[in-house]
Amino acid sequence: MVNVLLIGCGQIAVIGHLPALRILQDEGLVQVTACDPDAGKAQEAAARFGVKCATDWTELADGADAAIVCVPPGINAEIAVAALERGLHVLCEKPPGRTVEQSEAMAAAASRRPDLVTMIGFNRRFSPLRTEMMERSLRLGPVNSFYGRFSRPSLGGEPSNTASDWITADSSHALDLALATVGFPTRFSVSRRLVGRGEDNVWTVHLHSDDASAILLFNYAAGRRVETFEWAGAGYDVRLSLPSRAEWAQTGQPVETLTNNDDAATPSVGYGFLAEHRVFAAAVAGTGERPQTSFAYGAGFMRLVADILDTDSGDARAITAPALFEESKEEQIGRPLAISTNVRRPESRPSVFLHHPLATQAQYFPASALADLKSHADVRTWTGDDDQLDVALKDAQVVISGRGAPRLSRERLESAASLELLVVLGASVGQWEPLALLDRGIAIANTADAVAQIVAEHCLMVTLAGLRRLTDIDRAMHRGSWPRPGQPTGSQTTLARTVAKRLHIPDAVRPHARAALRAVRRARTTTKPAVRANESPSYDLRGEVVALIGWGHTARHFARLLQPFGCEILVASESGSLHEIAQARAKRVSVGEAIGSARVVSLHKGLTDRTRGCIGRPELAQLRPGAVFINAARGGLVDESALLARLSKGDIVAALDVFEEEPLPQRHPFRSLDNVILTPHNASSTAQEAQRIGDQAVQTVLSWIAGDEIELISTERLARMT
Repeated sequence: MVNVLLIGCGQIAVIGHLPALRILQDEGLVQVTACDPDAGKAQEAAARFGVKCATDWTELADGADAAIVCVPPGINAEIAVAALERGLHVLCEKPPGRTVEQSEAMAAAASRRPDLVTMIGFNRRFSPLRTEMMERSLRLGPVNSFYGRFSRPSLGGEPSNTASDWITADSSHALDLALATVGFPTRFSVSRRLVGRGEDNVWTVHLHSDDASAILLFNYAAGRRVETFEWAGAGYDVRLSLPSRAEWAQTGQPVETLTNNDDAATPSVGYGFLAEHRVFAAAVAGTGERPQTSFAYGAGFMRLVADILDTDSGDARAITAPALFEESKEEQIGRPLAISTNVRRPESRPSVFLHHPLATQAQYFPASALADLKSHADVRTWTGDDDQLDVALKDAQVVISGRGAPRLSRERLESAASLELLVVLGASVGQWEPLALLDRGIAIANTADAVAQIVAEHCLMVTLAGLRRLTDIDRAMHRGSWPRPGQPTGSQTTLARTVAKRLHIPDAVRPHARAALRAVRRARTTTKPAVRANESPSYDLRGEVVALIGWGHTARHFARLLQPFGCEILVASESGSLHEIAQARAKRVSVGEAIGSARVVSLHKGLTDRTRGCIGRPELAQLRPGAVFINAARGGLVDESALLARLSKGDIVAALDVFEEEPLPQRHPFRSLDNVILTPHNASSTAQEAQRIGDQAVQTVLSWIAGDEIELISTERLARMT
């Protein structure tokens, strides 16, 4: 958890920063304190958001890991430098000071502390809709034109031609988005004029680079506030109206309109504050990439601003990009790393080391698959000899390890000087110290998709079993009952007659036996709540609402399997893109809406410090009577005591494949409940599982050799994995 100190509790902090930080605090990602020299603002923030507040930020600095500076420009630069000198990571609300000199002082302070994360708060580039639209765009090709408009009613004499006015307003976001989208310009032109009275209040800035151009319109004499951005590439066009609407147009296809849900329309989410703080917190915690909008970026940004403001209306200037901007455009996008990426094609026939004993190799890799691999690479297999292992690792460009293979120590992996790609059989990659491998530039892939396909089938199986109360009916049939709709599964009369016949009880005594059995049943009912087949109705799957909590491989395959049933699929996920979820004919919603609306709720998250216990009493209380709750992800996601309490009501069914403690203790309460379907963490265990996993591993290596796109593990994805 990152201890964050918010410095400044003014309007922007209350509208955007504090709501976003409270969400992250509720998720267990950060712990927030706040301060403001105005005691009234500090007290109001403390009361409204439930955070500790003070009037002097230095009083709280010793207990903080990071500072978020949200005070007026100029003062923000001074505090940002002071916070860095105290050893705090710093996110500073835009702009970085009022002058170039202040922004350069911030950059210099950051250069003296390269161990600390710095970030300028250009939150618009982290807007969920903007991120989604950029992901779509880059799949088709680079952006070649950008248009940004920021308009609002006149503010008297503002803006004028100094960096302390219009660039401090939200119009600076348009310039930042232009740089993030089409890169730093090599030349630009400026046009400005006056509408009404005061200083120049209508500006047009035209940015040019070798491959793209951007037009920015800043109109401070308009009748309303508007924030619109458009960009285009070969065969596509985007229109984005923040905070909540976007249009996607692609050649030959109807225009698609996307809107955020209600929560995302709020400033903290729709304008990108939440995603921005998530990126910053992950970088501080060491689980995410460093932000593109560092203090060094801020200095380059302000130098460009100064050049624009120093240019007469109608003039054009050629400029040289600062060193910071001499990167690829994709590095400037400022969007989450995609999990799919291209890996360079080896220049020669690569060496592949298969790190499995011979018996395991036969299990995972059929002769035909190995023959295909050997036709494209020099394949070495492990004989069990440690000396041979060291030699093979030293020369290997690709290592296939994981399930069935002994653990590779960090020292051995460090000795693999030629290693470029590690392919892990299975989903978990934690034991290979993946961050250290990524720091060395080594790509990591797993076979999570092969595992997920099998687990998704399990989820479909228990969904149908839970909806139809199959296990209860099966038990009743084995007891000799003939359960019918509307009747208890173990009819007291039927059971009494069966016992009477087997014990040869005389007819005169049988009424007393039935009474005794009824008393036993009443006692059992009060001590062991249970759902009985036909006491609780069964349901069709067709047309029902299914909620997927998380959007990983298994969730995506489960959504695909549900398509023939015509289900309404709701997805609660922070990482899944709107486009990908929409392609699965699903809708992204909040966790509460997903759980409260669905007949079937299925968990698909990785287990991290942030997600542990994320399904507790409040979430379980929202389950509808008759719901089926599935956990084939990780046991630690669920508060088991809360789940037991919810199950005791007898109106839902749970299908559990994973548990907090495994193997499940013999006397665990789950074992005594009839409304729980239990499986021993074997949702992916089938006769074909090993071959599917091996096939994906081999195909990954073959695609890498061919230079095709493969799915890799990024630092962002690692932060969400168990």
